[in-house]
Amino acid sequence: MQTGWPWMLKENFDLGIAPSASVAPSAELDVRDLSVGAGAVIEEGVHVEGGALRLGAGARIGARTQVRAAHVELGYRSSIGCDSVVGAVGGRADLIDIGDLSMIGDHNTVLLPTLVVGDYVALHHHSLASGYAPCVIGHNTWIGQNCILNCTGELVIGNSVGIGAYTAVYTHAYNGELLEGCQVWNVGPVEIEDNAWIVGSFNVISPGVTVGARSMILTGSVVSRDVPPAHTVAGVPAKDLTERLVPFKDLTSDEKLELMRRFVREFAEDVHPRDHAPIGGGYVFGEGASAFRTVVCDTATAADFEAGPHEAPLSIVYAGSFDGDFDDLPGDVVLFEIASKRYTKRLTDAESQLIRFMNGYRARFVPYDRPRVTVPA
Repeated sequence: MQTGWPWMLKENFDLGIAPSASVAPSAELDVRDLSVGAGAVIEEGVHVEGGALRLGAGARIGARTQVRAAHVELGYRSSIGCDSVVGAVGGRADLIDIGDLSMIGDHNTVLLPTLVVGDYVALHHHSLASGYAPCVIGHNTWIGQNCILNCTGELVIGNSVGIGAYTAVYTHAYNGELLEGCQVWNVGPVEIEDNAWIVGSFNVISPGVTVGARSMILTGSVVSRDVPPAHTVAGVPAKDLTERLVPFKDLTSDEKLELMRRFVREFAEDVHPRDHAPIGGGYVFGEGASAFRTVVCDTATAADFEAGPHEAPLSIVYAGSFDGDFDDLPGDVVLFEIASKRYTKRLTDAESQLIRFMNGYRARFVPYDRPRVTVPA
């Protein structure tokens, strides 16, 4: 364990630091409950003030970052970048809960009472998230650099959302003096539903708006009214262009299976060009204890995985549908069900390789036991 003792802990603390974790001597941890998982890193100049700080295995807080929160959870291999500020407007956040394999980039400012983030989320550099209401960001969501997320009212961003750089999402509009007769005063929650895509840069989402699932907002738009699901809008103010550009089309089960077979083939050729061998329905990657297989099949049941022998210690299966209980699957199986877009989360290196490869634009799945990110009750 690479630690020094200049960093601080409150009296009556609960100290738990894995032997392989690294805490820089110049870090100041002014907390009561500390848990730092295997391989986690707290870099130089970090200052954390609050009640509980819990870092999962491989998590990281970057150099010179300041965190003020009653409770901080940073999941497996997730990170808060360098030179960032995390807390609340005027003080300490109640809850900062960031899922697994997610990142808050460098030079970000997060001033919120509550921030809950799912898995495989990216909030890129030089962004500002601030306000007085909770912010929830779902799994697999990508938010470009220099974005503004205003949370004067509640902001809910769904799963697999894409938000381009320099986009501003506002839940309030007010500045003119009421005493002088200003008639523009608005606070309203904003919801951006699953698979919505706010394209490119310099978009503005206005207070009280719902951006529907599978909709698309084109570059440089100002959205001042609700966008229906699967619609395209553009312009200032944004107008409906769906007749000219339909953002999604419905696919059959067979078409989805064929796409998954293609994606797995691309993964083999692009990521493991010299380290794969064909098998029925897919490929085996690597050798020995680190080997894994990836196959695509029409249907699957729990009984299909009860006994080996398998071609590799870990089986990653994309099934059109699954007839069974996800909880009954053995620990050496990662099952992605295409029909529900859910999967069994094992946090293996092979699994995360595949998910990152698919997440860009091919296919995105959510954990079967946490399909929706919400603020804890």
